[in-house]
Amino acid sequence: MIKNKKNVAAGALAATLTLTIPLVLFRKKETHQTANPCTQQQCTAYLQHANTLHEKKDYAQAASFYMKAIKTNPKVAQAHYNLGLTLEKLDQNLQALAAFRKAIEIDPHYLNAHLRSIVILQKLQRYPEAQALLEKALALDPNNPTIHLLKVSILYTQGQLDSALSLVHDLAKKHPQIPQAHVILGAIYEKLNDFQNAYNSYTKAIALEPNNPKHHVALADACIGLGNYSQWSREYEWRWQSTPPINPAIAPLWDGSSLKNKKILVVGENGFGDTIQFIRFVPYLKKQGAYVIVQAQKPLKALFSLCTYIDQVITKGDPIPSVDCMTSVMSLPYYFPITQKTIPNKPFLTTPISLTQEWKKYLAQDKKFKVGLCWQASAMDACSVPQARRTMCFELMAKLTKTKNVSFYSLQKEWPREQLKKYGIKDFGADFDVSHGAFMDSAAIMKNIDLIITVDTVTAHLAGALNVPVWVLTPVAADPRWMLNRSDTPWYPSMTFFRQKKMGDWESVIQLVSASLEKKANKNLTKNDY
Repeated sequence: MIKNKKNVAAGALAATLTLTIPLVLFRKKETHQTANPCTQQQCTAYLQHANTLHEKKDYAQAASFYMKAIKTNPKVAQAHYNLGLTLEKLDQNLQALAAFRKAIEIDPHYLNAHLRSIVILQKLQRYPEAQALLEKALALDPNNPTIHLLKVSILYTQGQLDSALSLVHDLAKKHPQIPQAHVILGAIYEKLNDFQNAYNSYTKAIALEPNNPKHHVALADACIGLGNYSQWSREYEWRWQSTPPINPAIAPLWDGSSLKNKKILVVGENGFGDTIQFIRFVPYLKKQGAYVIVQAQKPLKALFSLCTYIDQVITKGDPIPSVDCMTSVMSLPYYFPITQKTIPNKPFLTTPISLTQEWKKYLAQDKKFKVGLCWQASAMDACSVPQARRTMCFELMAKLTKTKNVSFYSLQKEWPREQLKKYGIKDFGADFDVSHGAFMDSAAIMKNIDLIITVDTVTAHLAGALNVPVWVLTPVAADPRWMLNRSDTPWYPSMTFFRQKKMGDWESVIQLVSASLEKKANKNLTKNDY
């Protein structure tokens, strides 16, 4: 999704499932493990102080006191377990895993230590180890729904959605009072492109925990997949209750009130693509009489500086001017409600005239049909769910170069030139998008070539925002914003989708694209003959 993109990273689902396991204070029954009563008393004091620090979110200090407790008495399983929880908070996953394993070594029946270890192993994508530990946990407590939910999570992150669906469906029936079961069921339905059942599952979770913001944000995904933008924008606002996208201390949050003669700060959120997609709503702020300052990701600064509806562009880390209020770019649809028919979709980005003319002159010598290619969503496609992986291998995209009467240009950054040359794909040199600013050459080039063919990444959003023809190749579990069974989108009139039918089957997608491209190139050839 609109991602805190909702492209699910390894172990993220597992983290949602469970495991708000509380800190466990030092248990008196274990005091016999220490012969010296003074040592025992000191260990207890360290543990209690560490727990207090943990609850105050002073994790570094908490960890140091857990270590002191362990040094005083290394045979207290709870001390190792609590240390593991604290190290997790510090993103020290390997050290946390070692602490949980030590707790299990001391107490082989320590179920919570098993569960947290499984969660970390998932984060590290060490699935065989997670599965083996899961079987041990099931042996300890075969009817524990949390363990079965973790099993679902392992299946989910490995792309075994049908097996995961069957298991969690039965679990939700058996334990309808567990909200996490409905949330996971919804997530799986979503990846199976069944947004209606995803919607129903998330709604059940909300009925059980109406004030849990994560459930509402999950529901937002299903809403946008169904094209229900009004409810999507309302549900997505719940993210402010969980992890605010911007620091509320900067300025008061805009509440939709009049902006006449006021300064508002609009902050970019999530990735480049999301910020580009939703910057289209900023003109509504100008119409209300606001002075608009946009805080964008640094690579977008030059591009947004060309927008006449933005008065000032700053980047994260720059001093923030005095403003009357602020909001996130992703919150604007909440204040300016939309339907599929009313999305503002006229071109809302532009390019510098001189640079556009420069690239026009450069490309004018090429009389063939010109196509820009992008095949990789990021250096490492972060989505751990195979159905949602957006990147395709270069060699597959390169098959398009067999199409006659077409010139191909790489819009992919930092790709080995020798590989491009092998397939006759041209690049724009080492200075591409460097000296003129990030995305500036890309945007100007897009205005001077005939078609962009890309996976679902910022390149697609940039082309769409410029109203340049763009074909977007999506995985079987495409981003919900693109809805289902459509080759077009109300967000970008110049965009056409080519969708996977089976997980990982880019070959069929490329065959369809190749056939369509051949027709387009032949039409262009015929047109140029007259």
